[in-house]
Amino acid sequence: MRDSPHRWIGSNNSGLDSVAKYQEYLLVTVTSGNPAIGGLYKVPILGPRNFIKTNVAGALTGLDGIVYDERSRRVYLVSQTANAVLQLASPDDWVTAVIEKSYPVQCPTPTSIVYIAYPYEDAYVTCANQFGPGPYYIQRVKTDNLISDSAIIVYSNAVRLVMPTVLVIAVAVLGLVW
Repeated sequence: MRDSPHRWIGSNNSGLDSVAKYQEYLLVTVTSGNPAIGGLYKVPILGPRNFIKTNVAGALTGLDGIVYDERSRRVYLVSQTANAVLQLASPDDWVTAVIEKSYPVQCPTPTSIVYIAYPYEDAYVTCANQFGPGPYYIQRVKTDNLISDSAIIVYSNAVRLVMPTVLVIAVAVLGLVW
């Protein structure tokens, strides 16, 4: 619930949790005991007056960390309820989204997340162990993103093959001109 255009007041055990940048928007996770309130929201960076809830096919509960990967155009969310990293995709600018995959996390209380795309395609999650005395650690979560390393390697190898040829042609043309 908001009491002003720029502030969210938690109610019914709800509140803002994590934020990621997406184009001219912020993607925000809201935690709540009420599924109608909790979930993923899109908020304009300039003049954040409208919290637009993303309609997600599947349950988004116990959300904590969020990260947006520009290369794959995917969102990765930490769900404490599912004890997993959820991979989401949207066909329509985060008006709607689907949970494409769920990657299990072994730690009891996964919280923050960072996603390292190339060359790893992995997420790293902080494990808070129920916020008790510990141990606290970071868990690597292997993902199999839809954009594979092999596509990047093919592109990289093509550049390696083409660039020397372009260089030889440029030197030959410049040599003829002089």
